Amino acid sequence: MRRQRRKLLFMAGLAVMTNMFTLLGINHGSAGAIARTIENAHNLSRDLTVSEAFKYLPGDPPKRSQPRLDVTAFICNDSICAAS
Repeated sequence: MRRQRRKLLFMAGLAVMTNMFTLLGINHGSAGAIARTIENAHNLSRDLTVSEAFKYLPGDPPKRSQPRLDVTAFICNDSICAAS
C-alpha cells in the first residue's frame, strides 16, 4: 500500500512540475510551448537539409513547357473573311 502511495505521489509531482507554468498562466514554459519549439526546430532543420541537398543536384531544374499558341484561329480563308 505504501509503495502505491509513493508511486502516486511521484506521478502527481511529475504532473504538477510538467504543468506548473501552465497552471500559473505562464505560457512560455509550458509543456505545449516546449513541444511546439522542438517541432519547429525539427521542421526548420529538415527544410535546411533539403535545401542544401537541392543545391548539389546536377543539372538545371526542369523547364516548364510553354503553352503553344493555336495559330489556326488566325488563318483567314477568303470565303470566311469575306462573309464577316
